Amino acid sequence: MGSEQKEIGEGMTLKIAGSFSIYDAAAHREALFAALTAHDDVVVDLNGVETCDVAGIQLLCSAQKMAADKGKRLSITAAPPSVVDVMDEMGIHSMELLNSDS
Repeated sequence: MGSEQKEIGEGMTLKIAGSFSIYDAAAHREALFAALTAHDDVVVDLNGVETCDVAGIQLLCSAQKMAADKGKRLSITAAPPSVVDVMDEMGIHSMELLNSDS
């Protein structure tokens, strides 16, 4: 599990790598929500995610809702097949979540 933050102007990119699952949900939740608290525009780069489960996708959905509720923008990019496959299994249209602008 790992995440790396990079500030870009008024926004930031949060890169998540390794496991994006129930075992890492608390750490990822903390990083995501801190980013949304501090910045109006957050990009979550999932390119380095190797494994993902329902908890990871639920966290993304929760972060999207938080961003929308606060009038902020959350973009999710570079989702590998491990993430898209779980979205599909959950019945979440992956393009909706991955291309949404909150």
